[in-house]
Amino acid sequence: MKKRIIAALLLASMLTLTMSCTKNDEIETDETQQVVETEAGETSSETAAMETEIGETETEAPVQAESYNYMGNDLTPFITLGNYKGLAVTTASSVLTDEEYQEQLAQIMQSYSYNEKITDRAVAEGDTVVTSYSGYLDGVQFEGGTSASSEVVAADGQGMIDGFGPAFIGQMPGVEFSFNVTFPTVYGNLDLAGKEVTFVCTVDHIKGDKVITPELTDEFVRENTVLQTVEDFEIKLRENMALQKQQDIEMKMYDDLWAQVVEGSVVVAYPEGEVERNHDMMMSNMAAYAEMYGVGFDEFFAANAEYNNMTVEEYEDYNLLQAQLFVKENLVIYQIAKQEGIIIDDARFSERVASVAENNGVTEEEVINYYGRDTIMLSLLQEDVAKILTESAVITVAEGESETTAE
Repeated sequence: MKKRIIAALLLASMLTLTMSCTKNDEIETDETQQVVETEAGETSSETAAMETEIGETETEAPVQAESYNYMGNDLTPFITLGNYKGLAVTTASSVLTDEEYQEQLAQIMQSYSYNEKITDRAVAEGDTVVTSYSGYLDGVQFEGGTSASSEVVAADGQGMIDGFGPAFIGQMPGVEFSFNVTFPTVYGNLDLAGKEVTFVCTVDHIKGDKVITPELTDEFVRENTVLQTVEDFEIKLRENMALQKQQDIEMKMYDDLWAQVVEGSVVVAYPEGEVERNHDMMMSNMAAYAEMYGVGFDEFFAANAEYNNMTVEEYEDYNLLQAQLFVKENLVIYQIAKQEGIIIDDARFSERVASVAENNGVTEEEVINYYGRDTIMLSLLQEDVAKILTESAVITVAEGESETTAE
C-alpha cells in the first residue's frame, strides 16, 4: 500500500525550507502522455514525495538553528499520546466507475480540440491565419523576424509592424508570397528602426470559428502517445486512473487517521526553544522571499496582504500556531516511532537520498544540504508510522460495505 509521506506534518517543514515539493511522477508536457505512458510503480510515491526541482529554485534553504534531537531524547515529559491503533475511518470506494472514466476521457480529447482549418478560400479581412514567415533586411534574414508557425490577424494594426496584418488579405493558403513593410523610426532594435524589410510568408490555414474535437482512433493514439491502438490506450488509461484513485483514497485515509492521532494527543510542554526556532524559520522564509525581490519585509508583505487577509502581527501569530502544531506533530511521530521500535538505518537513509538525487539530477550531497538530514529522516519515520496507522485501522467504505480491518 503506497502512502502519502509528506502530508501536513512535513508541509510546515517544506515551507520553512523554501522548497516547492512536487509529487507527480506521471506528469509530461502532454496530457494524454501523462495519463497513458506512466507505468505503475515507475517511481514510488515515497520517493516522489521527497522530490523537488532542487536545481531550479532561486532561493536557497536558509541556515537553520540546530533542531531538537527528538529521537535521542526522552519525549514522555513533553507528549502524552492518544490512541493510534484500531482507529475508525470511512473511505470512498476505490472502484473506478465508468462515469469517472468517460469524464476523464472527454477531458483528454477536449484538450486536443482545434479550430477548423480552412484552406479552400483566400484570406478575408479580419481572418486569423496560421502562417510561417521570414523577414529579410537587404536580402539577409534578421533576428526575431522568422517564425515557423504564428497566428496573425489579417487587419490594420495587427502584426509586428503597420502593414503586416493587411498584407495577408487575399492570399491563398499554401501559396508563398512576399511584401515589404517599414519599421517605425522609433524602434527598440536600432538596426531595424526606419528600415524597409521584406517578409516571405506562406499561410498554412485560416482559423475557422468551428471547434473540432478529434475522435479517439488508432491513428490519434499513434500520433499522440507511445501506444498503438485504442484498445491499448483505454486499458492503460483505466489502469492509471484506478491506480490514481486508489492512491488518492489512501492519502485521504491517512490524513484522516493522522488528524485523529494528533487531536487525541496532548502536549504537556514544548522542548525549550523548539517552537521559537520553527517560528523564526517561518518568518525568515518570508524575509528571504522579500530579499529575493529586492524589497523590505513590510513592503513585500503589504503587497500580498490582500491575498493573505492578515496584518503582519496576525501573520506572526498564525505562524506561531503553525510552529506549535509542527512541534506537536514531531513529538507525536517520534514518540510513536520510539514505542514501536522504529529505527531508520544508514542503508535505508542512503537509499532514499540516492533515489531523490537520481530523480532530480543532482548529487546526494545537494539533496542532504537542501532538505537537511532531519527532514529526510522524518519522512522515512512517517512512512513507517503511516503503515502502522493504516494497517490497524477499522475501515468503513462509504457505499455501505462491511467494516474491515486493513491488512
